[in-house]
Amino acid sequence: ESALDIKTRAQLAELMVSVGQLATLETLNLDNNKFSDAESKLLTPIGKLNQLRILSLCGNRLTEVPASIGSLRSLQELLLRSNQLNELPNASIGLLGSLENLDLKGNHLTYLPDSIGQLRALKSLDLSENKLTELPPSLGLLRDSLKLAVSRNPLQRPPLSVARQGIDAIRRYFNELKRSGSTTSRAARLVLLGAGLAGKTSLQRGLRHGAPRPSKLDERTIQLDIHTLPLGSGADQV
Repeated sequence: ESALDIKTRAQLAELMVSVGQLATLETLNLDNNKFSDAESKLLTPIGKLNQLRILSLCGNRLTEVPASIGSLRSLQELLLRSNQLNELPNASIGLLGSLENLDLKGNHLTYLPDSIGQLRALKSLDLSENKLTELPPSLGLLRDSLKLAVSRNPLQRPPLSVARQGIDAIRRYFNELKRSGSTTSRAARLVLLGAGLAGKTSLQRGLRHGAPRPSKLDERTIQLDIHTLPLGSGADQV
């Protein structure tokens, strides 16, 4: 097996000039090089490494993945944790048919491309510590045995509690959503908690009437008080 472990910027620059000639390279470790946006362009020739099986780019400052990685049809592991990725190249990611391990932990991803559902060989997908609010329905095309990590994401669709159960639960969520349809709720619940005589009743009165309305001692809430508070008007009312 041939491998290179690059640790200095001088080595990196020298290597990337002729990297396309390393036709038999199987493992490339470029961790902790802290690429600037300009330097990330040096990664483009990686797409010529047809025999590459493991590519590790962890601990850098990458904001995007070179589209040329779509040419790495033998790639089995793509390790991209602890970067600053905002998105993945939709067309390129879907071409990695041999990929088994995709590590995206600790980035800035807000969505995943639909093409991720084409990674049928995938066995492990780490999406934890990103900014994902939703997952694509195409994720349900992946194998049920996939090891999926989604912690520390503000997931809403599907909810984090569903996504943590794995691919089968995600698939069932989207199937049910497709069958029954989806609706948008414009309601919110506000619960005021505090010690006795802290001013909770006065606060809720002020919110309801748009002006301070301190309550007298004999008007305070003893157990539970529930009110509806419309905000806005017309179609914008919540």
